Amino acid sequence: MDRPDEYICIKCDSRFQEAEYKQFEDEDGLFKLHPTCPKCGSTEITLKQWIKEKKQE
Repeated sequence: MDRPDEYICIKCDSRFQEAEYKQFEDEDGLFKLHPTCPKCGSTEITLKQWIKEKKQE
């Protein structure tokens, strides 16, 4: 599986290549892994490529 070149945290604007994964339980009782920012722990992260594509629109 190819990994993205870089993630960007929306909350703290940190840039990183390897996201940490934390386990969360949803409302149905299922456990899911979500990528998180290693600096602040936020799950609000995006790919650098997605930001580039939005700017081009």
